Parts: sequence; C-alpha cells; structure tokens
Amino acid sequence: MIVKKRMRVVGVGVVLVLALLVGILTTAVAEEPLLAEAGGPYESVECASIFFDASGSQNPDGGILFYRWNINGTWIDCSSNPYLEFTWFDDFSGVVILEVSDGVLATSDTANVTIFNAPPYNLSLEAPSDPIEVEATMSVILRFYDGDLRSSEPSLDTFTAVFSWGDSSSTPYSLDASEFMMIGSHEYAQAGEYDILVTLSDDDGGVSEISTHVIVKDHIVSVSIGTLIQLTEDLGVPHGIKNSLLSKLESAQASLDHGQINAAINKLEAFINAVEAQWGKKLSVEDADLLIATAQQIIEQLKDM
Repeated sequence: MIVKKRMRVVGVGVVLVLALLVGILTTAVAEEPLLAEAGGPYESVECASIFFDASGSQNPDGGILFYRWNINGTWIDCSSNPYLEFTWFDDFSGVVILEVSDGVLATSDTANVTIFNAPPYNLSLEAPSDPIEVEATMSVILRFYDGDLRSSEPSLDTFTAVFSWGDSSSTPYSLDASEFMMIGSHEYAQAGEYDILVTLSDDDGGVSEISTHVIVKDHIVSVSIGTLIQLTEDLGVPHGIKNSLLSKLESAQASLDHGQINAAINKLEAFINAVEAQWGKKLSVEDADLLIATAQQIIEQLKDM
C-alpha cells in the first residue's frame, strides 16, 4: 500500500513539470518580437518622388502588420501597406523612422535618406530680334523652372540671376521661391553686336546658363520714315496725291516692322517714282527734291543693315 501511494505522487509531479515546460515554451513562441525593416539607404533629387519599402518587416506569428513612418517629425500612417511614396521639395540629409505594430506590440527601425539638389533649367531668353537704338532701354525676359514640370510641383529654392550684357557690365537680380520669370533691362552706350549671358543660380549651388544676341545701331530707320511721313502730311497738294504717297510710306514702315528690309526698300523706291511723277507739277521742285533726298537716305541706311 505504501509503495503504490508514492508512485501516484511521483506521477502527478511529472505531469505538473511537463505542463509547466509546455506553458513556458508556448509563452516564448508567443512573445517572439516583431521585426521592423525600413530598407534603404534611399537617394533621390528634390521634387522627384522616393519610395520607402518596409516589406522586409516580419510578424513571427503570421499576423497582420501595421506600418507608419516618421518623416521630418511627422507620423504618416500607412495601415497595412508596407510602401510609402514621398517627395522632398528641397535638398535633405537625415533619417526616417519606421514603426511596425501588430496592434499590441510595436517595434521600429531607421533608414538614411539623401535628397540631392537639382539645378534650375532654362526655358527661354527673349531679346529684341530687330536692331535697337543706342541709349534706348532694352528688356530681356528670362523664363526658367525648378522642380517637376510633369506634376507642376516647384522646388523651395530661391534664385539669383546675373545678366551679363556683353559690354563689360552686368546686373544681378534676386528671385523668391516659385518665381520663374525675370525681366532684365539695359541701355547700350555704343553701337555694335552684343552677346548677353544669363547665369542662374539656386540657393543650394545649382547653376545653369543661357545666352542670346542683340544688335545696337546709332540710328533706327523707323524714325526717319516717320519724319518722311510727317513731311508728306504737311504738303499742300490734293488729297488724292497725298494719300497715295502716304499709303506707300505706311506700307514701307509696316514691311520694316516685320523685318522685311527688301520689301521696305521697294516701297520707298515706288514712293520716289510717284514723287518724280509730280515733280514741278502738283509738287513744287523744292518739296519734291526734299522728299526724294530723304527717301534715298533711308534706302541707303536700310542697305547697310
């Protein structure tokens, strides 16, 4: 009888020990930690999106993971999506934080991020195509962009544009963020041909350049045609003759305004022929000679252009 009781006690003790071991093992498996994997390091350029990938994170018990990222001090929840698309609009160097959770436990990881500056790119530099006059104020328009044109997302950069006028002088201009047009003004003291160079820099060291060409002359022919028109309007001749002469001059001016120099010359020569036809008749000799001489002077100037 005594032997049987001892065996029952030993049997109960073994069962208790086994149950305790099973409980410990089960708890150990249940408490195996989550794994957060932020990926990286990541690199991109300002205004271009970057994709963060946390798909390497793991939940040992196979349950759903919830993701959120801390970027620039702000948490962005992604629910159960391990991916995040994000864009910096200025250069950046630092870390982002990934946090994963199963709803009870949570863990985190970090990733290094480097966002490089992108230089501004020029779109156009618009200058007068026709010759300009000495000491006349001339305007040049610079158009450029800094950012992603496809999404119309500009950068946060500020800019300096230096207009080098080709006559040993230059003019700097400052532009705030999202200002992508600058008008530069200049007056030339001497006639000649000048190459204009614009150097555009952003506040992070990005540089781009664009150039154009202008012609500067001592006298602009259009002023002389205007004088000839005024002389004709002052003539004491029949309206029909006066209107015919003015029509030829206005047509010559219109051709010149459109850069059609040969056409302007032809119309001025037609004006001279019309004046000669009235020389000493409806036009006095003195008036006709003045009109012809002025028109011939304009023609010679046009041929020199």
